[in-house]
Amino acid sequence: MSYVVVILPIVALVMSIVAAAMTLWNAILALRAKERARDILHAETSVHELIEIASRRPLNQEETERARRIIESAAQHLVEKDRILIDKGLNQSSKSGERRYIHDLMSAA
Repeated sequence: MSYVVVILPIVALVMSIVAAAMTLWNAILALRAKERARDILHAETSVHELIEIASRRPLNQEETERARRIIESAAQHLVEKDRILIDKGLNQSSKSGERRYIHDLMSAA
């Protein structure tokens, strides 16, 4: 009985640490995918005007939709795992109405 009292909290602690580490690792992967997508976007000469606008001010609704289409197109050049992470970010920004994810990708680094 006394072993159970000692072991269960330790197992719970280890599981919590592993869960936190996995969450942190997923966040790091998402940020790296976002950086690779930004590099691809900034290499495209056709989007420099939009990047300049995003660097100066938040994008309006029309510019955001244009940026979303450009990002989706540029994401096709990424590996599948990165493409999935970028799609998740775009979908989440769509659901919440928050444009910051798109703005971050389009603005100058």
